[in-house]
Amino acid sequence: MLMIHTIADGIRTLYQTSSGAMQGFLLLIICCTATAQDPQQEPTPEDTTARAHQHGSFVWSGGRTTLGAMIDRLQASGGPTTTAGDVDRHSEAEIDFIDGTYWDGILAVCAAFDLQLSDPGPADIHIHEVNGHPLALSCGPVVLAKGPATHRSSHGSGPLLLEVLEAGLLSTRDQRQEHHRMIGTYRLRGLPRWQHQAVHIPDMQWRQARAANASAIPLDLTLFRATAGNSTNVLALQLEDPHHQAVRLWADMQLAFIDVRSVIARVTEGAQHDLMLGSVPIQVLLTAAAEPDDLAELRIRLPHDRVITDSLAIVILDGQQRQINFQHSDPSNTLRSGDHITLVYSIASNILPDTQYRFGLTGRYTLDRWHVPLTLDLRLR
Repeated sequence: MLMIHTIADGIRTLYQTSSGAMQGFLLLIICCTATAQDPQQEPTPEDTTARAHQHGSFVWSGGRTTLGAMIDRLQASGGPTTTAGDVDRHSEAEIDFIDGTYWDGILAVCAAFDLQLSDPGPADIHIHEVNGHPLALSCGPVVLAKGPATHRSSHGSGPLLLEVLEAGLLSTRDQRQEHHRMIGTYRLRGLPRWQHQAVHIPDMQWRQARAANASAIPLDLTLFRATAGNSTNVLALQLEDPHHQAVRLWADMQLAFIDVRSVIARVTEGAQHDLMLGSVPIQVLLTAAAEPDDLAELRIRLPHDRVITDSLAIVILDGQQRQINFQHSDPSNTLRSGDHITLVYSIASNILPDTQYRFGLTGRYTLDRWHVPLTLDLRLR
């Protein structure tokens, strides 16, 4: 039987050897100790900070200011923000009143000081698989450099910036007719503080397209695959009328923060224990078999909309620090009740050798999620 010196070692071992998607998710697994006698843990500081700053609100009362002063304000709002070395931070400009997001502030500063956003570095680009299509999202430090102000079609939506890079018309002919497609390239940026956050995109749906005269355009879209190290996303919209010079597309995106936490506790056979996985309450019950032909069970009850159940790594140690073996839960052993599910694990025995055990669980859960509407303006030049 496998011997593990500490339950934290057991959790770390299981977690690092679980599914490939989980490997390298965080460099450090933060272990939070909980006991059955102290179930009411307060939300962790990391949870509170993520909720407080996830949208990056920005307010400027208006007036003349220096570039350096605005950079300091922006950094406090959205995270690491700086300028290239040849930019004069003492230069001054008039900036109108702003009550919006970090990206509203960035675009106003770019327009006032004739600056542009530098391209993100490869380490700041994250490829998300969204509905079968890889989507590039750039996070990390924002650097403003000299150059033409960032394109006016770029705009912020909540914590995201949709940065239009280029639009063009591609015409081809087959044996029957001509085909016209508007090709658009764009970049999605998240707040710079997200460089150390786990951001998940559960869903993104393109909803409709309209021409400059407000006439509807059939939403015949081709989404090209984003590639590793490349921050650009590319799409193609089929056009029946090749004379359209401008098109607006609408999309809805779902965003979520994902965190990884651990809980370690002493549990008693036959007693339900209320524990906290980060800020998520869970219940744990370890029971011996009621009948000789049955198996002992581990039951974990948790909110299904917050905990990502396929990410769970569990360790149970007896009084001799020996690991208790169990079979992973499958869908047929999942009990549903309202917003909660109960995962049922079968232990490879019908008896439990001790009455008290060390229980450890590590898993991913959502700190928060929200809906972000996006618009993409494509204009031929």
